[in-house]
Amino acid sequence: MEKAEERTKSSKYSTLIVYYFSGTGNAANASRCMVNYAKKLGMQTHLISVDRYDHDIKVPEFEGKALIGFAAPVHGFYIAPIMGHFISDFPRGVNADIFILNTRAGVKVGKCLLPGISGMAFYEPSLMLRFKGYKCRGFLPIDLPSNWISIHPGLTDNAINVMYEYYTKKTERLLAKMLDGEYVYNGWYALWIDIPLIPITLGYSFVGRYFIAKAYMADSKCTNCGVCIENCPTQSIIRINDRPYWKYTCENCMRCMNTCPERAIQTPHLFAFLIWFLAYYAAEYFTRLIYSNYICNISTLCAWKTEVINFLILSVLWGGLSGFCFYILHLAMGIKFIRKMVEYTSLTKLMSWRRYKPKKIKL
Repeated sequence: MEKAEERTKSSKYSTLIVYYFSGTGNAANASRCMVNYAKKLGMQTHLISVDRYDHDIKVPEFEGKALIGFAAPVHGFYIAPIMGHFISDFPRGVNADIFILNTRAGVKVGKCLLPGISGMAFYEPSLMLRFKGYKCRGFLPIDLPSNWISIHPGLTDNAINVMYEYYTKKTERLLAKMLDGEYVYNGWYALWIDIPLIPITLGYSFVGRYFIAKAYMADSKCTNCGVCIENCPTQSIIRINDRPYWKYTCENCMRCMNTCPERAIQTPHLFAFLIWFLAYYAAEYFTRLIYSNYICNISTLCAWKTEVINFLILSVLWGGLSGFCFYILHLAMGIKFIRKMVEYTSLTKLMSWRRYKPKKIKL
């Protein structure tokens, strides 16, 4: 207790404010861990979710100087888009330093805890805040269990508990260092990996996440209870023909799939692959048609200009065609045969395909 009092007196910050976006709870738990630690030190604390962010930012009043954190999961080697928008709109002139915390897709293999990858999740957000006049005290990568169950089953309870125990202590240590006035740039250590991933980051941000956003379906176990619609942090699920339907604004946070009480939300893997495959080749055909007939002869442009124009046209057409196909598939889910075909070509339908539900850290 004496050490806590000494740290509080020596700290340059009177208040800890953490804004967080969280899909299944990793970023929320990391944020709660920090707030709990700050409370033990006698600091004033504020924990604020940016779910359903509507461009209205109200910074809590405080005395002295604050340390403000922005916590969010890594999405496609970039910070979750809703948090990116929040940071870009964050007001200037607050008497505070900032830090960026991202939760990454960690896994446990045997006794080893393998880290995820941040990509650009630190650099652009911190640069935006720097231009607003804030000094960044830390890049904090926290490797909590991967929750992307469209790609892989959820981790076992044992793996989840081990990772949480280890990274909870790590989160507290990193916060303690920042409160002591240290700069904690742990995120720099993987810069040699992050830079080569920039093309993948851009591809996911501008193309990939929209394709994946359409690859969710509600199967015959769906009771139309509305839990997924009510809890979607980006209001991206709407009801069409009495069934949930995912819009392009979906950020693939996995909250709906992991919290559905009936396990009724699936990723139709085979159908998704076929739709993307067919839509891609249709888009490629129309790209060549549009380019040659309405733009110019390809041979008149240098190679890089040709590739850029091809990529832009192809991306728009591919996204549009695949979205249209998923919409037709959604309507066809009312037909029992189609519904069963979709359900039984989905890996997430398997009972052995675990959902991810970490325990909530209490405040």
